Amino acid sequence: GIFRQFVTVSDAMTHTILLLQPTNAASRTYSDFETVEQALEGVVGMFEAHLKQLYPQKHHINYTLADLLAHVDSLGDLSCLTLQASAGVYVPHDRQWIKTRIVNLLQKQAGPR
Repeated sequence: GIFRQFVTVSDAMTHTILLLQPTNAASRTYSDFETVEQALEGVVGMFEAHLKQLYPQKHHINYTLADLLAHVDSLGDLSCLTLQASAGVYVPHDRQWIKTRIVNLLQKQAGPR
């Protein structure tokens, strides 16, 4: 998909691996992204795709930030690994870290109110 890119200095070009388990079943997937922001946009995109599956007859679906965060909470597991290039290692981050970053990203996209 196409991802809008909003890069902060600390996350610029930080390779990110998103680990996702949709339910508590044995299915797990991972996706890799060039930046943290792309990974966050990927989570939002997965939620939007989920809504399109739930409501295929609707051409326009509205949702709130609370709906998005509730969906993130409903996933069996969600975490990510970000590359710390200086040390050559990936740093793990949990669901709450991802949720906080999504809120920050969407607030940045919305601009000043």
